[in-house]
Amino acid sequence: MNVGNILLIGLAILLLWGAINLDRTSQRRVVEDQSSQLNDTMEFLRKVKGREPKDESNSRRINAYTETVNRAIKENPEYLRQIEKDFEDGTSSNSNQIEKIIESTDKITSNLDEIQSKTAEVKAKQAVDSQHVVENLTKLVQSINAVEIASQEFSQNSAVLSQNIAEVNHYLS
Repeated sequence: MNVGNILLIGLAILLLWGAINLDRTSQRRVVEDQSSQLNDTMEFLRKVKGREPKDESNSRRINAYTETVNRAIKENPEYLRQIEKDFEDGTSSNSNQIEKIIESTDKITSNLDEIQSKTAEVKAKQAVDSQHVVENLTKLVQSINAVEIASQEFSQNSAVLSQNIAEVNHYLS
């Protein structure tokens, strides 16, 4: 029974594989190859034909523009000289402004360096001053502690003295 089942499953797989392969057509490969050949042929014909009309139009425009510029140069040399002079004046003005900007950045840099050195000095002075303040506060706390100890001793001495006075008064009376 197991062998029969295996044979039936194998036969089903073979039939399914055959049905899938029969469903495929060989036309697709031919169409793709024909399309590829057609594209190659079209590309070849385009190259043989020469430049595209768009390229020719652009080259005509460029040639017309250069011709117009050359004609304008010949007809108006003063205007061209004026344009060159204005361009030179503009570039020299821009160069001067760039030099001024560079000088101002140098000044700003030197000012920043001065500010940094002054802040370093101020920080150092503040550190010294704060150290003196801490030392003085420490001395003040020590003095307050000494005064407190002295006042406690005075209180004890005055208590002993008042007790002695009380004993003397009691003894005298």
